Amino acid sequence: LNDTNHHIICFTGEKDLFKAADICKQINLTLLGPFKDVMKLHLVTPHQIDEPVGQIVDENNALHQLYQIKRVTVLVIRPDGYIGFKT
Repeated sequence: LNDTNHHIICFTGEKDLFKAADICKQINLTLLGPFKDVMKLHLVTPHQIDEPVGQIVDENNALHQLYQIKRVTVLVIRPDGYIGFKT
């Protein structure tokens, strides 16, 4: 995440893999069209799934633990590394 973009990170949480994927796809369609040059979207999953969005595989739940995520959560990380938004 070391660039000048905002990063939208969709975490699947502990159980809702496909719910998070659907949310992430909707964000991709709605938000990223006009802002694709300044925002990047990532789906954080425990394993690779067949979805048309960028994925970060979090096999050991290290990212989920770092951000204390237990349910479907969306974070916006600003270019300076701070969390700008959390659902």
